[in-house]
Amino acid sequence: NSPYTINYTNLPDGTYYINATANDTAGNTNNTPTRTITIDTTIPNIQYGTNTETDGRFILRNNIFVNVTSNDTNLRNVTIRLYNTIQLIYTNTTGATSPYTINYTGLPDGIYYFNATANDTAGNTNNTATRTITIDTIIPTINYNSNTETNASAYNRTNIFINITANDTNLQNITIRLFNTSQLIYTNTTGANSPYTINYTNLPDGTYYINATANDTAGNTNNTPTRTITIDTT
Repeated sequence: NSPYTINYTNLPDGTYYINATANDTAGNTNNTPTRTITIDTTIPNIQYGTNTETDGRFILRNNIFVNVTSNDTNLRNVTIRLYNTIQLIYTNTTGATSPYTINYTGLPDGIYYFNATANDTAGNTNNTATRTITIDTIIPTINYNSNTETNASAYNRTNIFINITANDTNLQNITIRLFNTSQLIYTNTTGANSPYTINYTNLPDGTYYINATANDTAGNTNNTPTRTITIDTT
C-alpha cells in the first residue's frame, strides 16, 4: 500500500529519528535518508538577573542596566527592549547566550520601560514582566519667598516665619530647620507640598539660623543658603 502514513502521538520531549524501507518480492530494498526531529513543548525560563534596575525605581544617572537569564534546552535567542513613553527606542537580540546584559547609556530624563523575551527553536516563547524606571538628573529648585525673614535681620517679637517654594517634577519633600547658637532645635518636613510655610513661635531672645532642603524621589537634593535672625525683645 502506497502512500503509507502514520502519526506517532503522545511523544515526550526529546530528539527522534525517522526513516523508511521499501522491499519488493524479489528481495530488492531501498531506504530513505534518516531525518532528525526534535519535540520541544517546554517554554523557556526567563528572569531578570543581578544588578537589573528594580521596578518603579527613580535614578539620578542617565543609564539603565538590564541583565536577563534564560534557560532552555533549545534556546534560540533572547531579546531585550527599551521604551520611552512614546515608542520603542531599542531592540537588542542575542543568540543562545545567557545571561545577556546590556547597558543603555546617554538617556535623557524621563520615564522608561523595559522587558525581555526568550525564544527556542521550536517556537516556544516566554517574557519577563515589564519594569518602569524614571531617570531624573535635575536637582530641585528651592527658594525663600518674599515674606520669609531676611538675612541678618533683628526683630522685636518672638516668632520667625519661613516660606519656602520648591519645584521639581518628582518632588518628594521639603525640610525646614531652625537652629540656635548651640544646636538644631526644630526640623519640620512636608511631602511634595510647595510652597511650605512654618511659623516658629514663643522663641526666647537670641540668634537663630534657618535653612531648607528639597529632595526628589531620585535622590537629588538642593538647599537654600542659611539665614541669620536675631530676636531681641529686651
